[in-house]
Amino acid sequence: MKKIILLIAVVLITLTGYSQSAKEYFERGSRKIEKKDFKAALAEFDIAILIDSNYADAYYNRANAKYILKDLEGAIADYTKTIEINPKYIMAYFYRGYVKNDLNDYRGAIEDYTKAIAIDSNLIEAYKCRGNAKWSIDDYKGAIADYNVVLNVNTNDDRSYINRGIAKESINDYKGALNDYNKSIEINQLYSKAFYLRGLLKMNSFFEYNAAIADLTKAIQLNPKDAATYSKRGIAKYNLLDYNGAINDYDKSLEINSDNSEVYDNRGLAKIKTEDYKGAIKDYTKAIMLNPSDTDAFYNRIYAKRIIIDTVEIMNECNKGIELFPNFPKSYLIRAIIKMDIHDNDGAFSDLNKAIDLNLNYAEAHYTLGNLWYNNKNYRGAISEYYIAIDLKIEHKDVYYYKGLAEINLLDKEIACKDLHTAAILGYTKAFDAIEKYCK
Repeated sequence: MKKIILLIAVVLITLTGYSQSAKEYFERGSRKIEKKDFKAALAEFDIAILIDSNYADAYYNRANAKYILKDLEGAIADYTKTIEINPKYIMAYFYRGYVKNDLNDYRGAIEDYTKAIAIDSNLIEAYKCRGNAKWSIDDYKGAIADYNVVLNVNTNDDRSYINRGIAKESINDYKGALNDYNKSIEINQLYSKAFYLRGLLKMNSFFEYNAAIADLTKAIQLNPKDAATYSKRGIAKYNLLDYNGAINDYDKSLEINSDNSEVYDNRGLAKIKTEDYKGAIKDYTKAIMLNPSDTDAFYNRIYAKRIIIDTVEIMNECNKGIELFPNFPKSYLIRAIIKMDIHDNDGAFSDLNKAIDLNLNYAEAHYTLGNLWYNNKNYRGAISEYYIAIDLKIEHKDVYYYKGLAEINLLDKEIACKDLHTAAILGYTKAFDAIEKYCK
């Protein structure tokens, strides 16, 4: 979430009752804070407090200086002492909450922001910060309520629209989130994050890839050094089957940040689609170097190697993968596919059943087991597995095609033709020839 920028409110007031000497040191320290000489300011406040141990403003300003010098625990101690001396010291609660937020003590931060609001319900910054802290503990509705207060007071706060939109996304209120991102952009068309977030929302929740690309492109124009935006635009292009365009975006992302294993993973997928298997293998190898526990990269590399490298070498790599990830269903799925390539059907059955034992809802394993049954002319077994894969929302368009062919072999033409038409609608081109042959 976007943090509220900390504006240190240096106390320059002097109160009657303090000794002249303590007051002088306090004022000297305050002037040094204004000049950004924070270490020297600390020394002045130390002396002021030594002279007058109940000097609340001195503790408060010393806390501010400690915060800027990244002594967060020291800052909290001084804010706490300020509050002990003056329980109504509103900004001490506010900034103590701010420091607690930096220390990931979100619940403690919320308590302090709430106390500040109890003293002055018009302290809008406290609502903003409390909303951010609530978001951090997954209290999305509570965060939205706080952002509502902020936006009721200031309808032109573009960042609060962004924050509320993020919270709405978190509770699957995608239309509400989109409205908030739109409003933020109406107010400020120069904030790249608003276009970035709206682009991601359009891509991931509305599947509007062209619209997502337009927003991400605008974000790049506003902030051309953001590696993540290029990477996300690459994903949108990949989903539109623009694999070369996706690769170009992944290239740019990696020029900016060469240590993101996920981008190497995604570029490897795009390279497989363009039949650049050696390039894909190189990308997956780099991804594994950056993240040795990246199972997707490990097995996607095996897929790529399967096209161009000797089967024995690939089988050895599969076995190594199972040693590394013995409870990872994909380990057994990929070894099963390699075994199917060399017609080791019994071994393939064993591995697929193991994959399904590890994850009963593993759609890819059910789909592959269906293919194995189909290849062995067990059409009823194939149809049963295809049904499960479809129920689990398998992404392969050809599942309806092969299910239809299995139904043809069982002489159930009506269901078969329905499946073949579904495959055709999904864009599986082989289905058109099958429809011409079996469904006329």
